[in-house]
Amino acid sequence: MEDLKPGDPIPSEDKERVNMVAQHIIAPALHRAIEHARTKAPINEVLSATANAYAGILSDIVGRPAAAKLMAAHADHLEKLTHSSGN
Repeated sequence: MEDLKPGDPIPSEDKERVNMVAQHIIAPALHRAIEHARTKAPINEVLSATANAYAGILSDIVGRPAAAKLMAAHADHLEKLTHSSGN
C-alpha cells in the first residue's frame, strides 16, 4: 500500500474494499474506543473528541485542505442518506 503525503491527490476507491475495511476493521475499533472513552467523559465530549481525532488523522494523512474537503464530502453524503431514508 502506498502512503499519501499532505497535498497529494486522493486516488479513486474500491467501494467494496472501503465498506469491508469500515465494517470489519475501523468501526469495531472505534466502538471499543468510544465505549472506553464513555467511562472517562460524558457522551457529548466523547463525540466531540471522536470528531476531533478523525479530523486530526485526516489532516495528518492528507493535509488540512484535503481533510476539509473529505469531511465536507462525508457531510454531504450523510445529508443525502438522511433525506433518502426519511430520518
